[in-house]
Amino acid sequence: MHLLKTILKTTSRIPYWNFTFSDPKGVKTTQLIINNPELSDNGIITILLPYISAIAILLSIGGIILSVMIISNQKFKTQK
Repeated sequence: MHLLKTILKTTSRIPYWNFTFSDPKGVKTTQLIINNPELSDNGIITILLPYISAIAILLSIGGIILSVMIISNQKFKTQK
């Protein structure tokens, strides 16, 4: 399955290979985006950015709490 996933991901990126060979470091592309900010429409991303950060922090804390709970449950089950 990993091999199939790799093949599918590689073939989905075939249209972008010509950009890889023409500007391997991405300097020209970066300058194009800087000079024409309308090329990258980040309107919705800038609005959601604080919320996404808060959700990521809450999910991380929740994952740690869940892991501690599972580990403590397994520890008590082995002691009985």
